[in-house]
Amino acid sequence: MNAERKLPLAGLPAVAWDRRRLAIHVQIGEVRLWSYVCDGAYAEPPVLATPPLNDLGSLSGVLADFGVDVARCFSCPVGYTPETVSLRPDCILYVSARHRRLYAETDQAFDAYLGKFKKKAVSELMRQERRVAETNALRPPVQIFTAPEDMAGFHQTASAIARRSFQWRMLGTGLPADARSLEKMIETAREGRAYGFLLHIDDSPAAFHYFRRVEDGVLLFSATGYDQRHARYSPGTVLMLQVLRRATADPDIRLIDFDTGEFGYKAFFATRSVACADAYFFRKTPRNIGLLALKQGLSSTTRAGSFLLKKLQLHGAVKKLIRRAFTARGH
Repeated sequence: MNAERKLPLAGLPAVAWDRRRLAIHVQIGEVRLWSYVCDGAYAEPPVLATPPLNDLGSLSGVLADFGVDVARCFSCPVGYTPETVSLRPDCILYVSARHRRLYAETDQAFDAYLGKFKKKAVSELMRQERRVAETNALRPPVQIFTAPEDMAGFHQTASAIARRSFQWRMLGTGLPADARSLEKMIETAREGRAYGFLLHIDDSPAAFHYFRRVEDGVLLFSATGYDQRHARYSPGTVLMLQVLRRATADPDIRLIDFDTGEFGYKAFFATRSVACADAYFFRKTPRNIGLLALKQGLSSTTRAGSFLLKKLQLHGAVKKLIRRAFTARGH
């Protein structure tokens, strides 16, 4: 069992830290090369309930408290732009990501929500939705799964889609196909907190979104994937539109939390955001210094390559090519 403690955040509400195995990924761009796994401490503050932190270094005491060499604070709200690497008296602070945590407010009618878009964008969304519907003769375009007894079928179909997606091939993210993942999904459904959405194209499963209700009417976007062969139909966008239609009609759902991850459709559908950072705290050991040097070296190489591709206006094309190549490995 994880040992959980609450440590003060420099005068802010206490945040729960627990001891767990941490995976520190070494990658070039979106391609993961290797992962270093170690014992450490982990915290994930409630974003909407936590005031922005103006000094991430104030969290470094967790290393001594837990007696570990590495700690991670995931998606911590910040009120400033932290440096990627900074030396502190007791550790090295490494900010692996700075992002905006995106949300869609669903405590309104669907038509009112669509009012945030320009008329042309709404027209295009409806057109994409009709295109998908017209490909299906035997199955409904969208199926929704919430009952415990339906989760095994959803999990099997969704994990098969996930294994054909670039996220799974490149990053190892998506929906695991193992028994533990299914057990957790069924247990969440028993608690009335699981929402699975499945999109069909040509009467075949093409995309899925999985959400968990985590607090006070908030749905957390927990897993997603789509079959790259149907990319021309924008399946993730079409399915998210259906999710939002369902959420705005449910008085128990007031907010969708898109979690982390930079995908255009999240920013497109979002109505508010919070600046966050993913921070690691490393003791100054030879192993940790070497690991950070390797990560920084690869990051510099990636940034230089990305800068050149953008100058040549090839960045988007190369990114798509890499994703297609990794997706093809699963066929």
